[in-house]
Amino acid sequence: MASKYSRIKRATSYLKDFLNTNQDEYRDAAANLTLGQGWAAFLFDEEIYSLMANLEGSLYEELYPKLFEDNQAPDTEILDNISQLITRLEASLSLFKKVADAEELGVLNTSAGIVQTLVFRVLYQLKETLELAEEDKRLGTMVPQTTVSSSCQIAIITATQEEFDAVRQLMTNFQKLPGGDNDAINYYGGSFEDGTKSLSVILARGLHQGIAPAATVAGKLIWKFLPEYIVMLGHAAGSRKSTHKPNLGDIMIASSSVNYHQVVYKTRPGEDGQPELYESDRKMEIPADPSWVRNIEEFARQTNVLPEIQSAYAHGNLFEPLRALPGKLITGDALMRADEHFDKLIEDNAGSVGLDMETYGVYYAAEHTVFLKKPLFISLKSVSDYGGKGKEITKEQKPLKTDYAAYTSAAFFYRYSLACLPLT
Repeated sequence: MASKYSRIKRATSYLKDFLNTNQDEYRDAAANLTLGQGWAAFLFDEEIYSLMANLEGSLYEELYPKLFEDNQAPDTEILDNISQLITRLEASLSLFKKVADAEELGVLNTSAGIVQTLVFRVLYQLKETLELAEEDKRLGTMVPQTTVSSSCQIAIITATQEEFDAVRQLMTNFQKLPGGDNDAINYYGGSFEDGTKSLSVILARGLHQGIAPAATVAGKLIWKFLPEYIVMLGHAAGSRKSTHKPNLGDIMIASSSVNYHQVVYKTRPGEDGQPELYESDRKMEIPADPSWVRNIEEFARQTNVLPEIQSAYAHGNLFEPLRALPGKLITGDALMRADEHFDKLIEDNAGSVGLDMETYGVYYAAEHTVFLKKPLFISLKSVSDYGGKGKEITKEQKPLKTDYAAYTSAAFFYRYSLACLPLT
């Protein structure tokens, strides 16, 4: 069954993401719409129940398993399955008209309305998938044409002005680049140089902090410049509850990232009998390339790298010995100033070393903006706080912590890139 030579990778990925995101909703409906129990349909109940059960089975037992790369069916089989399901769903739409006509007020009862919503939602998605598949087949192996020269090897994203300035100070031949008509993002070009090597660099910052601004600027950088590497640099909150217990300035190598807001909010009876709100996990973790992560770790373990970076900072002696720590960075749009909530998020996301507001957006854009010639991506965020009131931070460290973290992140990647890039 496996098909390593699919020409509709974008279309199948689009459908797989939809099915993954909506899995709970379709399965909950199929489980609860059961004759004699669950959500009552009253009119045409057997037909409503049967439609929902068959839809869930068609989507998650027949179609969904065929969309994964390790077991992907041939393109023709997937497209035939989709076309047949569309035909069956379109034929089922007359059922909802019968239910509405039989109702006294001409509107669907609750259960029929739920099923109709789910049918229309997936029907639209399936038709979109077929359109994307046709476009994929037309495009073949073509890649998007950039609006600017694609000689860039490294694209760097920052979220704040301090982070931007820390990178800019390390670049030579720094200049503003044309962004194209009606582009809100400013792009700056230059080089990392050490006398023996020169690497082309493009630097940009999001218009604000957060996942959406980071994903926007990352997607634009990838589309316009086709970089070999896309890197997020800056500062973030480290967790003293994590295994590594990072200190201020320590560089967190984001081996993966999740959006901690990707949950389903549900209710259940509480101890007092009243409904209580709880979260059901639906996070989609995005990993960085593990070989690249290991390569960065190996560079950091070289004897003099981190001590030299720390000693080059005017007040480096105020901080603990500098380290580079791999782990998951959890990402969300909230500024975190609550110790207990921060600690709970870390505990709920095993393997986390810290929290920021952008990394997941960059990883998502790098993974999903283009299908061919994807860049390798990494986020290197240094610790500037601990996500709470900062009782562990000394009076001397407080005015320097953000500047120091922005510096160690930028300086580490500068030295790493000149020593190790391009990867062979």
